[in-house]
Amino acid sequence: MKQLLACVVRWCIRPAVWLVMPLLRLTARLGPLVMLELIRRTPKYSTLYSYIGAWANNGLDGQAGLLRAEWHRKSLGRLGRDAVFLPHITIVNPQDVEIGDAVAINYYTIIVAFAKITIGNDVLIGPRVLIHSGNHRFADPTVRIRQQGHDQAPIDIGNDAWIGAHAVILSGVRIGHGAVVAAGAVVTKDVEPYTVVAGIPARKINERPKEVGS
Repeated sequence: MKQLLACVVRWCIRPAVWLVMPLLRLTARLGPLVMLELIRRTPKYSTLYSYIGAWANNGLDGQAGLLRAEWHRKSLGRLGRDAVFLPHITIVNPQDVEIGDAVAINYYTIIVAFAKITIGNDVLIGPRVLIHSGNHRFADPTVRIRQQGHDQAPIDIGNDAWIGAHAVILSGVRIGHGAVVAAGAVVTKDVEPYTVVAGIPARKINERPKEVGS
């Protein structure tokens, strides 16, 4: 019996593995290319496009990582080169969001564009950041807050800025070139270039050296 099993392994299973493994490697290499082509050719409001986006946005493997930015590209107002989108990112009104080159957006970030949101080049956005360009009105106590509408103002995040984890960026804010927003900060006012801010509301705590010629 053992000799029979050895013969089966030697003459049937091993040759099958030798044949299948190259096919699996080829599939692994071509899979992202096929999915990218599907994303580019599928209408963005179709069911297939939604399914691909759900898989890419929730997947943790390298193939999903290659697809996320391309999937977002079709809906965003602008997306530059070499962007990195980690899983579980939510973008509301993406047509009003413009993102530059080499931007990295981390897990569970939420971007809500009631007014235009612009993110420059080389920006790092940590996990669970909220960027929201609208606020509820609440001045009239005789009217329920949900019935008073929203104030809206654009947000602009300059090149080479770093937004730490759990930070909140509110409407009408401009974050300057090279600025750093510490983890957990709530930014309600403009942040000057190369300034480090922290706290609720965010206040200046430090400055970074400016790059030569800036």
